[in-house]
Amino acid sequence: VAYYKGTEGRLRFVSDEFRDYFAKRFDGLSDNWCAPVAQAPVERMRYLGMRLPDTQRADEGLMRTWEANDATRGLSEALLMMVVARRSFALVSPVEGERARITFEHPDSAIVDYDPITRQRRAGLVIWQDDANEYAELSGLQTVTRLRRPKLAVVGGERRVAPDAREWQLNGDPRRNPLGAVPLVEFRNSQLLDNDPASDIEVVRSIQDTINLVWAYLMNALD
Repeated sequence: VAYYKGTEGRLRFVSDEFRDYFAKRFDGLSDNWCAPVAQAPVERMRYLGMRLPDTQRADEGLMRTWEANDATRGLSEALLMMVVARRSFALVSPVEGERARITFEHPDSAIVDYDPITRQRRAGLVIWQDDANEYAELSGLQTVTRLRRPKLAVVGGERRVAPDAREWQLNGDPRRNPLGAVPLVEFRNSQLLDNDPASDIEVVRSIQDTINLVWAYLMNALD
């Protein structure tokens, strides 16, 4: 993501001597090639509608729910994240008496567990946090369980949670999953029959570093 935003990988100097003298001079120089590479396939993707099994036309009720959640914009962002970071997620949250909520989740805060034989989704986990706590929602085929743990560590004056699975506690009783299916869906980019999807900008990062380096040498020579 940092390469896509152009905030990382700007200059990779060949010699330490050149870096020591000119790194600050060219600080902020960046010719970003990762962004157009990532955006190109996403711009060609269009959401046309959603069909239920054994139907030939897009379902109008689903379309109204989709539009009410502004899901077309969210899908575009999720597809871009998938291309850049290899994966992204969509979450359907039923709301009693209302239309379901459709949200799209960052790969840093969501994960799906699959059956190793059938590759069917068995569970999905989404996490989020506020100033005092970190929260998680674990969804299985039959139940949805919410968890909570406090932010214990203090780093740079900000409270943080430890990077492990300790201190989780139930945040209310588990409830029935009305969908009967895992509501978290993973979008994988360029998967090759394994659990390691690829990023479209993976091969562009070294080219971007090289171009930025050549720019620095060129401007130094011109000066």
